[in-house]
Amino acid sequence: NINIANTSVYTANVFKRDASKNEKLTRVSIYSPKKQDYQIYVNPDNSKKTIKDLKQVSISGNQKTVTLDSGFHTLELEEPLELTGDSFVVAVKTSNDNNNSQISVETKCTSEEDPKGLLSNVEVGDGQSFISVDDNLKENNWLDMLNLKLSDGTAIPSNANIKAYTKEYTKENENNNNTTENNTAANNIAENN
Repeated sequence: NINIANTSVYTANVFKRDASKNEKLTRVSIYSPKKQDYQIYVNPDNSKKTIKDLKQVSISGNQKTVTLDSGFHTLELEEPLELTGDSFVVAVKTSNDNNNSQISVETKCTSEEDPKGLLSNVEVGDGQSFISVDDNLKENNWLDMLNLKLSDGTAIPSNANIKAYTKEYTKENENNNNTTENNTAANNIAENN
């Protein structure tokens, strides 16, 4: 977990996908390190992260903001969102009133740092995860989390703990308000890798 000395912070993951498939984003999972407020933004068309490209989505129950306790949470979108490009972005705004937002990241660890080997398979790459704060977001300034450093200068290349869940559908069944899933894509998790 990383503390950010700001009322709110944005993290974003860019996900790759096969643009020849008809897919909708249905759920987003995040890890909340402590009780905080969250908002979800999506660019379903490409990897751009500008304010005009990111659209806020409603969470089940028509909520724009959800308050989550510490732990792993899967948030169902109010309406599945059609994905159109070969990549898409899920951004999460984390905020609290204490000017001390906290985000959860995954980073590759050595066997000494992680004796159980839980994080030894983490792959952190260029252009996968990004971080920004309010003022920087307005200027479209995102830091690639591959280059993340602590205040003491220690490098901690990381990924944001954001997962995206998609469902494949056929155009014929979409008109009947009935999306279908084939067995191989029943719960396709679009991840960074």
